[in-house]
Amino acid sequence: MIRVLVVDDSLVVREIITKILRSDPEIEIVGTARNGVEAIDMAARLRPSIITMDINMPIKNGLEAIEEIMAYTPIPILVISSLGNKEVGLAFRAMELGALDVFEKPTMGVWEGQEKLERELKARVKLLSKIKVITHLSGKRREQPAVEEQRVEQPVVEYKVQSQTDTHKEVAHLAGMSLQVSKGNGLFEIVAIGTSTGGPKALQQVLSQIPGDFPLPIVIVQHIVNGFTEGLVEWLETQCKLKVQLGKDRKLLQGGIVYIAPSMFHMRIDEYKQIRLDDSPAVGGFKPAATVLLSSVAKVYGSKAIGVILTGMGGDGAEGLKEMRDKGAATIAQDKNTSIIFGMPKVAIDMGAAQKVLPVDIIPLEIMRMVGG
Repeated sequence: MIRVLVVDDSLVVREIITKILRSDPEIEIVGTARNGVEAIDMAARLRPSIITMDINMPIKNGLEAIEEIMAYTPIPILVISSLGNKEVGLAFRAMELGALDVFEKPTMGVWEGQEKLERELKARVKLLSKIKVITHLSGKRREQPAVEEQRVEQPVVEYKVQSQTDTHKEVAHLAGMSLQVSKGNGLFEIVAIGTSTGGPKALQQVLSQIPGDFPLPIVIVQHIVNGFTEGLVEWLETQCKLKVQLGKDRKLLQGGIVYIAPSMFHMRIDEYKQIRLDDSPAVGGFKPAATVLLSSVAKVYGSKAIGVILTGMGGDGAEGLKEMRDKGAATIAQDKNTSIIFGMPKVAIDMGAAQKVLPVDIIPLEIMRMVGG
């Protein structure tokens, strides 16, 4: 049984979330809290499988509660947020503090898409409840180098993935390399990334390590609840030196800019190296779909592209990454140890789409080595 603690200052919202989750026989509501103080206390006493957390609350807000819970009684946390610009931004700040994902706050009444949202909420709660989370303390973060070294060995030992990085020593060397990157060696012209659950944090870890004068455009598909993509763009802008924009139709790609696919539109790159958005049906249940983007990059750029699959559930992006590899592109998948959900990367690895399997913090260093080496 999945034991859930529901946290929201609104009685109505607590009741709505409780009703939705209780309709699933695998979910039990073990408690409800009205503010961050109650949430911290109940998290310690009840030890739920997962917490749904509001952000704006009296006495102690959701961010403060998440920070304390993840420091002392780490539990999977799903942020339930309204679509207001301020709260959406705070929801991504919550992921920095240890929350796993963000979901749209349900409302009263009957409205279009209600059943789908309720199904997705229950599925998300069940999925995230199974994730083993770690303590989030700044002091402990500084004490992790040995753990990171163990993670580096995983690609070769566990998956035996074909890689240009033939030894653990060479992979470890990437971690010590300078974060400077030249104006490019001409071998690559674009970086394409696909990700889902856990993606915002993974993107922050990757993009924040890349300098603002990076010579290539970076195009991204991130699966996220409709209405949150703009907030993701704004948050990532504050986290990295690169410019981050929402992808716009017929926008010509430029180096040093990150383009993120907007909600509910597929994003492709055409032969003129400009973005094309379309409203065609979902692919594999996803829209935007990472495979759509990566497949278009394979066709246009061939061997002059770098493809990356980061954490996420399902298998979207694997086929697109395989197309990229078949065209001679450099391809990378995030490793199991650093993936919140080892779904998309695993499918890509099993399909033979990934040349390299690397920890998330090594991926930007490897990208810069390839581009500037």
